[in-house]
Amino acid sequence: MAKITTVKRSNSNKLILEINKRNFEKFCATVGIFKKEFIKTLNESLNDHKKGKITRRTSLKELMD
Repeated sequence: MAKITTVKRSNSNKLILEINKRNFEKFCATVGIFKKEFIKTLNESLNDHKKGKITRRTSLKELMD
């Protein structure tokens, strides 16, 4: 597991994580940023955005209802 050197709360909605350069790649691998499925999802999302197929959501709960 990558070592997060500092966690700061900037306000009630945000966290700021500080990770040193040596641990950045390990952190990305741990949270799945390098997985093919994640990259594919990002590309599909970008294409949807370019085509205007976006619906603004205020909550993930909306998707389940």
